[in-house]
Amino acid sequence: MNRFRGLVANLSQSSFLLITSTLMTSTLITLSLFTSSPKALPVEFDAGFRGVISEEKYDMGLSGELGAIAPVDSKWEVGLHLNYTHFRPHSETGGTADEWGGYVTAYYLPTIDQPFSLRLGPHIGTNYMSDDFSRGLSLDFGGDAMVFVPIKNNFKVYVCFAPSFIIGSYTTSIYRIGFGVEYHR
Repeated sequence: MNRFRGLVANLSQSSFLLITSTLMTSTLITLSLFTSSPKALPVEFDAGFRGVISEEKYDMGLSGELGAIAPVDSKWEVGLHLNYTHFRPHSETGGTADEWGGYVTAYYLPTIDQPFSLRLGPHIGTNYMSDDFSRGLSLDFGGDAMVFVPIKNNFKVYVCFAPSFIIGSYTTSIYRIGFGVEYHR
C-alpha cells in the first residue's frame, strides 16, 4: 500500500490534469452513447453545496459541486461530478487548503414505494489538494447516497452523503454531507 501511495503522491499537476480530463472525456463519451439511443432518457444536471469533514489536518470545508447524470436503464445511471472545496485549518497557526476534483459514479436506483427516490453507488476519481506547505494529487474513491424529492416540473431537490477515502499526497478520509437541486429535461 505504501508503494501505491508513493506512486500517486509523486504524480505531477500535469498528470492530474491528464488523468482528470481522461476520466471526464470517457464519461462524457459514455453519457453521449447512452443518451443517443432513441429509448434513452435525457441527461440530468445537478448543482449543490456540501459541508466536508476531514479526519486529519483540516476542520470543516465548504464545497460546491456540479454534475451530469445519464440513465443506463431503469435501475442504473452513470454520472460525472466536479467539485471545489475550501478547508479551514485545525489551529490558528495552520493554513487553509483548497481541493479541486472530479469523479465518475455508477448509481443503483432501488425501487421504493415512497414520495422520494434513492440513488446509491460507488465513485472513483482524482483530486488535487493545495495548501500553504504542499500540493499534490490523490485518488478519491468511496460511496454516494442521495435522497431525491420532486418539487416542480423538471426540478428535484436532494440531500446526500458521500464518504471518501483519499490515497496519495493527502491520505485521509473525508465525509461530504450536503444538498442541491437537480434539473432534467
